[in-house]
Amino acid sequence: MNLTEKKLIKRIIFSDVDGTIYTYPDKQISKFTKQDILNAINNEDIEFVLNTGNPLLPKLNKLADEIGVRYIICANGASIYDNFNHEVIYEASFNSLDVKKTYDLIAEFNENGCFFGKNGYHLLSDNQQTINFLSDFFEFSNWEDKSNKPHEEIHKIEIYPKNSETKNLIVHRLNDMEIEADIAVMTHHIELTPRNINKGTAALWLCNKLNIDSNYAMSIGDSGNDIPMLELIGYSYAMDNAPQYVKNVAKFYTSDVLQNGLGEAIRDYIHRTRLPLLQQEKQFEVIKKQQKAKRDAYYREKAKQK
Repeated sequence: MNLTEKKLIKRIIFSDVDGTIYTYPDKQISKFTKQDILNAINNEDIEFVLNTGNPLLPKLNKLADEIGVRYIICANGASIYDNFNHEVIYEASFNSLDVKKTYDLIAEFNENGCFFGKNGYHLLSDNQQTINFLSDFFEFSNWEDKSNKPHEEIHKIEIYPKNSETKNLIVHRLNDMEIEADIAVMTHHIELTPRNINKGTAALWLCNKLNIDSNYAMSIGDSGNDIPMLELIGYSYAMDNAPQYVKNVAKFYTSDVLQNGLGEAIRDYIHRTRLPLLQQEKQFEVIKKQQKAKRDAYYREKAKQK
């Protein structure tokens, strides 16, 4: 058997950002969390991947640079960015009709929304307080002009209803519209990505690209948009600050973001995967010896024929 014929057991961590790496919405990262991430990358040969609902933003590039992360999964899996080579390696977009339908629905309810796309980011809001909050949270202010409505190559849509009743009505209408979208209902807002695109599918795509067995990968998060990756990735962890419906999906649990829950989960994952890695190394040694024995036998036979 060739060593590349099957996917490898290699440690890789898909981590949510807000509420997992740092606190939400004030974006504070514990020095202990940072130490555990850096130890995983530098001393345990772990591929650490940011897997966020945010679009690609300068604040994500800054975080990735700070901890030495190569891959950033953005917009709930609709875009994957290689931060070392500074290029997008995967993209998915809505069709323009579904973008228009969703835009019109937000306008009908007089609600706030964001449309994130390849050609720019759109903020639909007349509420200055909302505009200020989102601009501060995303650390981004270069919004497209309101006259330039979102149309093509939109990766993700977010809707921010004023209350839970309106949120439920909008979700109901979105389902009735039968748009080609995955809908993640969060505590205070709604997130849409193209159909069958989410944090989980993006994690699997990257595992496949890197020839990594997803059964031995790790995912961790605290929100509804993390559920697909918690379901699809082998070692899944829910933060203690996650709602119960998210915890119900994860295989393992860890502490709150304020208590270095991510760092504790990383250390647990390293411990749990130590034996499978050793077993793989032993298997590879056996295969290498068998291959060497075959080569030696082949050349001995060749020598006899001379």
